[in-house]
Amino acid sequence: MSIKWISNPTAWQSMQAWHERQAAFRQDFEANASAIGDSLTAAATNQIAGTATLTMQVVQKRLQQQIAKLINKTA
Repeated sequence: MSIKWISNPTAWQSMQAWHERQAAFRQDFEANASAIGDSLTAAATNQIAGTATLTMQVVQKRLQQQIAKLINKTA
């Protein structure tokens, strides 16, 4: 019966593995941060567009009311 010893990585190999894990974590973080930034930008853009749409609808309604008043005064 033979005993198979598991070799421990060298300090260099451990450091290289740590650097690789850190690089992977950084890439994941940057990807997530970018996705969050894109989502926040899209949300702000959609809010601005929605507000502009609602404002234009109010303006349009008021103009139509003013036009109707003018037409009723002249008729």
